[in-house]
Amino acid sequence: MKETNFWGDRLKPGLEKRCKELEFRHFFNRVENRVHEGDPDVDYCIAGVSGKIELKYQHRHPLRGGQVLGKGNGMRRSQIIFAARWCNAGGLLWLMVGTQLKTWCIDLRKLDPWGMEAIEKMTPDELDAAAAWHAGPSVDDGLPYILVACRRSAPHLS
Repeated sequence: MKETNFWGDRLKPGLEKRCKELEFRHFFNRVENRVHEGDPDVDYCIAGVSGKIELKYQHRHPLRGGQVLGKGNGMRRSQIIFAARWCNAGGLLWLMVGTQLKTWCIDLRKLDPWGMEAIEKMTPDELDAAAAWHAGPSVDDGLPYILVACRRSAPHLS
């Protein structure tokens, strides 16, 4: 599976389904931006809360104790710079890491640039500890809440 399929076949359908079930207004837009290097892959707005999502997908799930992404497959320098600036300005930015067996959602506002860089070296257990949400390959009902719950002004969440 490619990163585009990770979004189009797994994440987006699951998020849309759950948002509809929860009666959350929602909009997702996959961004292909070759003008500004470092921009995240997806813009979203759920229940009046907007943010961005960076996607990373690894074809194989690592053997016990192995790194999920591995050196050179994590966030690029331009993505880390964008993320640090965006989060410093108060924006929501999530990193979705996936393998064929699991998906992790990491709140990048909680990490400094060195923490963002270190994600490429994390094992599944370390990603479990760092993630705001994680589950098997399918998107369960918790993910839409995680993407908006950090904003008290979101309808249905106060």
